[in-house]
Amino acid sequence: MEVNGSLPVGAVKVINDMPGELFVLLLEGIYTGKISHVKSKDVIPLYMIADYYQCPHLMETCIDAFRLVLTPKNCTAFYRHLVASHLHGLRNVCFDYITQHLNDTVPTDGFKAFPTDEMWT
Repeated sequence: MEVNGSLPVGAVKVINDMPGELFVLLLEGIYTGKISHVKSKDVIPLYMIADYYQCPHLMETCIDAFRLVLTPKNCTAFYRHLVASHLHGLRNVCFDYITQHLNDTVPTDGFKAFPTDEMWT
C-alpha cells in the first residue's frame, strides 16, 4: 500500500473525521465491489481512504475516475500535488497522461511554471 503500509490481518482501523459522503462511497465499494459515481472532487480523498483501509479494488476505481478528470491544463498541478503527497498510483497516472498528451500540455501555463527539477520525480 502507498501511504498506509500493510497491517496484520484483523488489525483494527479507527475512523477519524471522515466526511459522510466519502464514508458512504467506502462502504459501497467494500460491499458491492464497485462505486456508482465518484465526483471529481472526491477522487483523491477517496483514494487515500481506500489506501488507508487497504481496499485495492477501490483504489483502482479511483484511478479510473481520476483518468477522466485529467486535462492538459490541470495535469501538472495534480502531478505536483501527488508527488508531494506520495500517492504513487495517481502520480503515475498523471505522468502517463502528461507524456501521452505532451503536445497539448507543454503550451499550458501550468507546464511552463513547472520546476524542471520536479519534472520527473
